[in-house]
Amino acid sequence: MEAQTFSNLPEVENVDINDLAGVSKEERLGIFCDEDGNPVRLTYDQLVADLISQYEETIAEYRKLTEALDNLSYSSTVTRVSLEGMQEKKDKLNKLQGAIEALYLYSIHVDPNVTDKEFTFAE
Repeated sequence: MEAQTFSNLPEVENVDINDLAGVSKEERLGIFCDEDGNPVRLTYDQLVADLISQYEETIAEYRKLTEALDNLSYSSTVTRVSLEGMQEKKDKLNKLQGAIEALYLYSIHVDPNVTDKEFTFAE
């Protein structure tokens, strides 16, 4: 059996998608920068507060969509689009709730000294 030669194959170019998308190394590592460009890491408290804030904003949007859907005259297209939007919000709510619960469990079972704040989370 004769060995095959691969000399006629096109040349492969390695591409870093993050560079193409304009995502900096700091952003990939979860480091955010202040106004002067200095890297800043979020604290546990800031992360929890941000997730709770996102949850509250998303639940408000979800409730608005629900109310708007209740007030619409139903057509199949409007209903389908509205229900898809509501499902997207519901999925985001579930993800945020899971993240908040995970951080809570982390603070209870892994590192009880990570924060001295008591966060309240009510649905």
